[in-house]
Amino acid sequence: MNPAITLGLFAAGTVPARRVVPYLTAQAAGSIAAAAITRLMWGPAVSGPAVRWSVVQPGPGWTGTSVAVAGAATLAVVVATMCWVTAHRPAWHLAWIVGGMFGLQGAALGTLTGGSANPVRQLGPALFSGEARLLAVYLIAPVVGGMLAGWTARGFRAGPRLPITPTGSRSVSRGMSARRPERSVEHLQCRRPVV
Repeated sequence: MNPAITLGLFAAGTVPARRVVPYLTAQAAGSIAAAAITRLMWGPAVSGPAVRWSVVQPGPGWTGTSVAVAGAATLAVVVATMCWVTAHRPAWHLAWIVGGMFGLQGAALGTLTGGSANPVRQLGPALFSGEARLLAVYLIAPVVGGMLAGWTARGFRAGPRLPITPTGSRSVSRGMSARRPERSVEHLQCRRPVV
């Protein structure tokens, strides 16, 4: 549901290139459809001054730069955590961890930055309201943070790979310990076995 995570995991090498455009398209379409359905359900009240299509805006004193840094840092931490957990603690419930992280960032940054760490959260409301102030910041900063974390995770796991034997296990030279077989992309794994 979050393009910054999709692109961060693509940068980490766990989401194949063929899936990126369909995921991003579906995510953007979901945001636009949600704004349209909201208007249909609640009528003109959605566009009134009290609601303004629920466009995210920063709090007083927050500039585009400070919002960008907060958004990029938030997604960098989320994607880095996803990669670390799948590589080191695969039994942990990643969905709960990531959901909790987004809840914490919303509680901590909601009144300061607007609390949007999902680029498409801002997209639909901004398009319908015509309010484009800081739209580029809300769209780009989380993606940059997520991708930087993904590239970093990919760099940390770089190294020679063990060949897979016909039985599906990894062949191991003397003195090396065997590693678990690699999980599939569907498990949002951010690692590849290294020696």
